[in-house]
Amino acid sequence: MDRTSTLPRYLRRYLCLTLTLLLIISALIAQAQPVQRVYANNQNTNVTGQPSVSLNAAQTALLNVALSGPLLNTLARVENPDNAKDADPRTRSSLFVTAANIDLLPLTNVTVGGVAEQTLLFTGSDLPTATTPVSIKVGTGSSLAGLLDGITIQAVNSGVPVGPVFSQSNGNLAAVSNGPSQQEITIVPGVPYNGVRIRLAAEGGLLTVGVESRLDIYHAYFLKPASGINCDAPIDALGGINGTVVAFGGVFNEFDAIDGDPATYATLTSGANLIGDVRHTTIFPGASVAGDTVRFTISVPGTLVQAQLLTGISVESFNGTTSNGVVDNSSGLLQLQLLDGSTNSYTIQFVPSGIFDRVTLRLGGVLNALATIRLHEVSRIIARPGTSVNSTAGAAATVCTGTAVNLAVTDPQPGVTYTWYTVPTGGSGTAGATYSPGVLAPGTYTFYVNAMRAGCTNASGRNAVVVTVTPAGVVAAINVNGTPGGAACINGAVTATINVTSTGITSPVYYLYNGPTLVASNTTGIFTVPVTAGASYTYSAGVSGTGLCETLAADRKSVSFTINPLPAAPVLTQTGTITVQTGGTLLLNASSPDAASYAWYKDGVLLPAFTGATLQVTNATAADAGVYTAEAVSAAGCRSLSAATTVVIEGFQ
Repeated sequence: MDRTSTLPRYLRRYLCLTLTLLLIISALIAQAQPVQRVYANNQNTNVTGQPSVSLNAAQTALLNVALSGPLLNTLARVENPDNAKDADPRTRSSLFVTAANIDLLPLTNVTVGGVAEQTLLFTGSDLPTATTPVSIKVGTGSSLAGLLDGITIQAVNSGVPVGPVFSQSNGNLAAVSNGPSQQEITIVPGVPYNGVRIRLAAEGGLLTVGVESRLDIYHAYFLKPASGINCDAPIDALGGINGTVVAFGGVFNEFDAIDGDPATYATLTSGANLIGDVRHTTIFPGASVAGDTVRFTISVPGTLVQAQLLTGISVESFNGTTSNGVVDNSSGLLQLQLLDGSTNSYTIQFVPSGIFDRVTLRLGGVLNALATIRLHEVSRIIARPGTSVNSTAGAAATVCTGTAVNLAVTDPQPGVTYTWYTVPTGGSGTAGATYSPGVLAPGTYTFYVNAMRAGCTNASGRNAVVVTVTPAGVVAAINVNGTPGGAACINGAVTATINVTSTGITSPVYYLYNGPTLVASNTTGIFTVPVTAGASYTYSAGVSGTGLCETLAADRKSVSFTINPLPAAPVLTQTGTITVQTGGTLLLNASSPDAASYAWYKDGVLLPAFTGATLQVTNATAADAGVYTAEAVSAAGCRSLSAATTVVIEGFQ
């Protein structure tokens, strides 16, 4: 293609690299679900040599003869090749190459560089597609950047190389400037393939006679959707130096930081006169959920003080190859906490700004001197869900009895299952971003909710939500104008007084309703309401107080009454003062057009014997003298009083 394409070579490299990155990014976006690795499970190797100059047929024949002897093993070899197909991220094969000078007459001192290749094959039931990214974990005893001139990677299909050659010179294998000694290289072949070939050649900057170069190959893998896995348990670790160090620097026993045993540890030593940093990278199975926390458990074996520790540590999270940015102590985002009972063990926690599937801890710049930390554990902690009660965010709320309780996760994430419980551990839960226990009796209730990614077996811790249900106040009595209701009699448009009482409530507040409408509230329980003759009314009342909610609508006490007009006051036919002879007859007549009956009074005392319009007393005696009034009683029972008539009995003064 290079010989026939009309595009400039630099542009072809740019387009190829861009396509590769886009495919990788799209694949990583699709990894929001849990994933697991499918490792290459077969391999083969090949070693050869290549001259640094062009040879004729005779010289080529001489070179082939030389390479059939001990020279080839000097130039190139592959050690422990099966370690690259054992699905163990800790083991590795090693490719070694060097260069030597030989005589290929008439040429003398022809430099021949070794070439070592290892092909890793996928032969199981799961196979990659043309657009499936494949990742190769490689390493070396020093910075990888120095090897990039000699590394090429190409896909194979049934043993035949296919697709583009990925190399630094082709511009599609991104250079790692002063890269650490372990890296993952991810490519997208873009053609059907079932394996990948890694080639290390002593050429370019590696073509130095007598100097051996080594490339370690740990594995090759692609990702497939997974279920039933612990999504936050680390699956791989990388370690190495980014930069140069005079002596003693590096990362040692990197897998001891992800083995789940807090007693073991990886060691990060910055070395003397470090230019750069040492770093440990932890890789998780798939992307996180927004808000997940990273926690490092570390100890300091020497005399490094906390201020120096914070100065020397920084953290960077990635989603694939995309960085979420470097976080150091100056950001205020790293939370350093001394473990209880310890003087030199700490946890460092932070929440990355984006989703991530790997995180790197860096140590460097600690007073430009030898410094060491022990990294005991690296963990990813799924964020506990935030909660709300009846649409108000928080983990505790007080509601009144009779109010339906509705709990919810405040920021539910796609691909996450939320489960609600009534116990802190164990028990059966109810799945959903919302949970409605309904109307609860007065008391205190604690509910719990956790989060779990789809396809994962591990869940977040359970967040507690405390709901306190407060009882309601009870109205003891309600009356109108001193009566429990019924009829009320007035003359024209006036007011009625409603009185509400309660028992045993501290600092009561009373509420008066006309139907569902609150009319007024006060602390006395005495309400004056406007009324009109001929109208009927119903009022209800509730009460609240210290530690008590307002009475539920269904439990309010009510009073109903009708306002009736007063009858016309009766007119007595005999008014003023009248005189009756002893033994004579006392006769009084009352008249009111509204009266259904009458009531008669002497000196304010009811005379029950008289209910009609006429009061007649025969054979009057001195006892019958006094002040008489008549009361007109309407059919509704309302009463109006007449003017008074004074009766004098003569003969007895």
